[in-house]
Amino acid sequence: MRTASLNSQLTRLLAAVALAAVTLVALAAPASAHRINESYIYFNVLEDSIEARLELRVDDINEVLDLGIPTDPDNPEAVEAALLENQSTLEEFSRPHLRLSEGGNSWDYTFTDIEALDTETGYFALLSLDIEEEFTEIPRAWEVELDVFFDELPGNRGFGLIESYWDGGIFNNEANALVDFDAGDTVKTMTIDAPSFLAGMWGTVDLGIEHIEIGTDHILFVLVLVLPSVLVFGRRESDLAATGDSWMPAEDFKSSLWKVLKIATMFTIAHSVTLTLAGLGVFELPGRPVEALIALSIIAAALHNLRPVFNDKEWLIAFGFGLFHGLGFAGLLADLGLDRTNRVWSLLGFNIGVEIGQAVIILITFPILYMLRRTALYTHVLRWGSIVMAAVATNWFIERVFDVETGLGDIVDKVLKFPRVLLPLAAAAVFAFAWQRREASRNALIPLPSEDAGGGSSEDAEPAMV
Repeated sequence: MRTASLNSQLTRLLAAVALAAVTLVALAAPASAHRINESYIYFNVLEDSIEARLELRVDDINEVLDLGIPTDPDNPEAVEAALLENQSTLEEFSRPHLRLSEGGNSWDYTFTDIEALDTETGYFALLSLDIEEEFTEIPRAWEVELDVFFDELPGNRGFGLIESYWDGGIFNNEANALVDFDAGDTVKTMTIDAPSFLAGMWGTVDLGIEHIEIGTDHILFVLVLVLPSVLVFGRRESDLAATGDSWMPAEDFKSSLWKVLKIATMFTIAHSVTLTLAGLGVFELPGRPVEALIALSIIAAALHNLRPVFNDKEWLIAFGFGLFHGLGFAGLLADLGLDRTNRVWSLLGFNIGVEIGQAVIILITFPILYMLRRTALYTHVLRWGSIVMAAVATNWFIERVFDVETGLGDIVDKVLKFPRVLLPLAAAAVFAFAWQRREASRNALIPLPSEDAGGGSSEDAEPAMV
């Protein structure tokens, strides 16, 4: 009866892993744009104004205008300096190739800033536009005429995108083009949906989910906290020969789940406080120290796994360092330039999205760890998992404090890139289930703390977790 119940429980856990994986796949973020032979015009729709940005490939600029702008990927400062030096030339060239209007009424605009964007297909020059039209109401449609490089470089194309529009639920849109231009069709109409509060809220929720998907450091912090959630630190009452405490498997699913819920809840409370304060401009810190402290939080949590300090109080670590993670989350929202009128709702939606992403990570990993907790293998999972994550975080700390690039961060990002990471996680779930069944059939499962070292059920055995 007990074996049947255990099999049923493990089956449900595997089902939870599968459901969480499917959820993350459904929420996968689109790929970025910026390809060769293409130019882009982005629009940011604000509460009472519209901003725009024209993006031109530097290789195309050099070929047509012969400006000799450097394209060395290892020297972005030189690219930026050359673009600034040639800013007036690029503006004069671009103006007759970009026209904006609404219902026959032309919009005046001025160029403001210029900067370089390094992409996988080379550098792009980003020319920001300030549209001088005074809107009594944001238009639902406007015309764009774009023909930059079409005559000089046959085969070139252009794309128009709405990059951000709170009331339409659009944020950081880099790849989903609304219209496309070519030499035979240079005039298109940009259209936006009617304002919708629900669309805006869901957009910020989705943004929070996406931030967890791509936020490798936040993912590692959650993982390093979850690793010991299926264990308890202490010694068996029956083990009179024990000279010190050690990690032992938690008694049951309920106690393990309660432990991870406390950790997740305190992390949520902490980062919600600082996210709100920083998002409203009440309190903030420079980005680099915050990112360094986030790396330090992973190191501290990993070392705690190896030598516990807050016995059965991992939630203290989650709360303490969660304050800095909230400042890191706020940095992303600050880059969106949100209007003050919807900032509070954006904070709420973003925070909900972060919690959804965090919950899905726990849903995927917790069942795997729970299935392995009574096997001797979990000792190595805890030890080496913590060591590896501490090493990665140490590398991030060095990079962020000394502003250097070691290359290790890029490797970690590729390994944990979503949705690619779901494949090894699915394989880990299958392995954990098979390994737990193997150990149970060999009577090699580690006894629970409440069971005598020499007694227990027929599934228990003598090994002890160190």
